[in-house]
Amino acid sequence: MARGFHVTATIDRPQSDVWAFMTDLTNAPAWMKGIERIAPLTDNAMRAGARFHTVSNAGGRGIARETELAVWEPMSRFALKSEQSGISAVYEYCCTADGGRTKVALDARCTARGIVWRLLHPLIAHMMRRHDGDQLERLRQVLEEGR
Repeated sequence: MARGFHVTATIDRPQSDVWAFMTDLTNAPAWMKGIERIAPLTDNAMRAGARFHTVSNAGGRGIARETELAVWEPMSRFALKSEQSGISAVYEYCCTADGGRTKVALDARCTARGIVWRLLHPLIAHMMRRHDGDQLERLRQVLEEGR
């Protein structure tokens, strides 16, 4: 069973601007907490199945993993999927126009394998929300306020 969280934000920028910024993954460190860099492993094309080398900072040390662009629907929806130590995480972003603004939704979910991970699954989902629950607020601040 997948566990995770769902958050939304309205950003005072046109959908095309928000989409372009979000899907240029070199911008990820500006709004994804703990991400140091994301670089393509495949060609630079954004499409389902594209793979990326992701380096995140956890406890002062860089952790490398591979991330897959699991869903790609231009100007509408994309999802990033990664696996590490028996845990699979999917972060799915949806963008919809709202006049001159953009509504963005994040559906983050994780699944775990093995008995120990299944027992820790609720804690892992809680930690995901605690770490990334304000991700869209950070995105809004970067795009609206230039922070």
